[in-house]
Amino acid sequence: MDIGTRIRELRLERGLSQEALAEQLKVSRQAVTKWESGASVPSTARLLALCEVFGLSPVELAGPGTAEKKDQPWKRAALAAASLVLILATAAAIAANWGSPLPDNTIGYADGPTGIGVYGLPLWVYGLCAVTAITLAASVISLCRSFFRKRRRET
Repeated sequence: MDIGTRIRELRLERGLSQEALAEQLKVSRQAVTKWESGASVPSTARLLALCEVFGLSPVELAGPGTAEKKDQPWKRAALAAASLVLILATAAAIAANWGSPLPDNTIGYADGPTGIGVYGLPLWVYGLCAVTAITLAASVISLCRSFFRKRRRET
């Protein structure tokens, strides 16, 4: 939300006309109209005066107001579900490829049997592990952020 819309919203919430607000700020009604329409923006001094009139801090004045971004729990749920699916897929991929050595003849040239076995997981399994870790971290961060936002709103 832009500052002009926010000023208009706050003015209407308090039942002020553009003229009444202009009188309190010692500006013309046209200046208030220009701010609200987005044709111009108030100076820093006028912004501070608006904060005093509306009883808000500068951060609250510039904030989203009633059009505040809605908390979308389905996004957190989708992220958590994706994390769970990736964890299960990673576990299945590791289990399917664990302890299966490559055939002896893939090592390279040797005069006779070497008894050398090459063990390890295919590279795509490591990539899947990385994607899983990133998704899981994003899920945990999202849950923590929503928890702290909720606690901040309660206080």
